[in-house]
Amino acid sequence: MKKLLLLLCFALTHFALKAQLTEEAVFTHYNLNPSLVNPGAYGFNGGSQAFMNIRSGWTGFPGAPRTYALSYNGAIGDVIGVGASVLSENVAALTNLRVQGGLSARFEISDDFTIGGGLAAEVSQRSISDAILQDDFYDPGDAIVEGNIDASRFFDATFGVFGRYGNTYAGISLPNLVVAKLSDIKIAGDSTANELSFLKSYSAMVGHEFVVSEDLKIEPSIFFIKMEDVPLRADINVLAKFLEEKFIAGLSYRYMEATFDETMGGHAGVLLGFKIAAFQVYYSYDVSFLKFQEYNGGGHEVTIGFDFKKGNSNSRTSNF
Repeated sequence: MKKLLLLLCFALTHFALKAQLTEEAVFTHYNLNPSLVNPGAYGFNGGSQAFMNIRSGWTGFPGAPRTYALSYNGAIGDVIGVGASVLSENVAALTNLRVQGGLSARFEISDDFTIGGGLAAEVSQRSISDAILQDDFYDPGDAIVEGNIDASRFFDATFGVFGRYGNTYAGISLPNLVVAKLSDIKIAGDSTANELSFLKSYSAMVGHEFVVSEDLKIEPSIFFIKMEDVPLRADINVLAKFLEEKFIAGLSYRYMEATFDETMGGHAGVLLGFKIAAFQVYYSYDVSFLKFQEYNGGGHEVTIGFDFKKGNSNSRTSNF
């Protein structure tokens, strides 16, 4: 069993390098903080917010993914929004450090319709521990692994559009714009890196908030994300907001396209959270319905947020 776990851990590192799994962080609280995945949401509610996100997936499994992020987004005047984030991802022996910053512009088309567009630039550093060379499953001469022992640095850009009409919101984000267009950027050891093409990576979300009563709101939403060489992922979410959004509970279901002759989908999760004035905390737990769930304790995610000031009249909720 131990050798099986080590083999899976090594395979996870190799697959993450080749398939570029760390090009886009995997978070589940994007519906509470859309700026995690879409720069068009920077400062969208006219206020300013800071968030800390921590996600630990496949707990108890050697080399399980862990992601840490600090982010800020806020409005400057009535039109401009700014955003910045620092993110660290660890997957098996692979570490990716990303620093991102960007600007957005939002336009109030009418009292009910606001739309914003944003552009974010990012510098990342990716490396793997040289301890992997001592792994029993390491194949000497593996160009993908050896080419990333020394840290590799990349520059990238993301464009996003985010809008709200009444109680309905939607957004689309296009990451990997620069890497996809620069032929002289080549991932060490990967001869296919220069074949990346424009618009092969994207994410999209849409949701609607139903006001049931003064003390209850129900918000269903759906989120799609497709990264280069990574299966399509679709999340279906439902949030219930109680007592003027002081308490929040949610359910989610995640599906991913089949890979390795097996479906990676069948993830389900629950979310709980609360707000006290400008302070907010959210926690979620998710599990998979696949056999791999036998070897791990599921995924945990925690978000701690703070509103520096309330949004303007464009904000139907304090999140966006």
